[in-house]
Amino acid sequence: MRLSVFHPQQVESQLLIDLKKIYASVWPQNQLTDAALNSLIEQQQPSLYVAMFNERHIAAALLNIVGSTANLSHFTVRDLTRRRGVGKYLLTQLELIAKAQGATTIMTTLNEQEQPFSGFLVAMGYEEQNGKWCKAL
Repeated sequence: MRLSVFHPQQVESQLLIDLKKIYASVWPQNQLTDAALNSLIEQQQPSLYVAMFNERHIAAALLNIVGSTANLSHFTVRDLTRRRGVGKYLLTQLELIAKAQGATTIMTTLNEQEQPFSGFLVAMGYEEQNGKWCKAL
């Protein structure tokens, strides 16, 4: 099966299970409850996007588009599937989605534990500007 990226339209039990695995190492338990994840899936802004392979969700991110700027947050690839191109594919697809919705710039902010992610962003064409990582679309 091929890797795909999409915005889930409804809550499914497998999605909840997989989101708990994706975010287990980065979110506290109170954000991994079914109720918290249901709310995350159903909200319109920021929108949750997931990458799926072999009927399992293996990466996720939130994308919020305001005017011509897309803000990316909570970008995470499940530990077991890192270093296989999933993050690159997810980020590339999110950039295309943002551009199609009128964004001309995409940006993200990294907290202290996300600093290793900066090397990935540089490889993907992002530049640090005043503490934010930005890329023109």
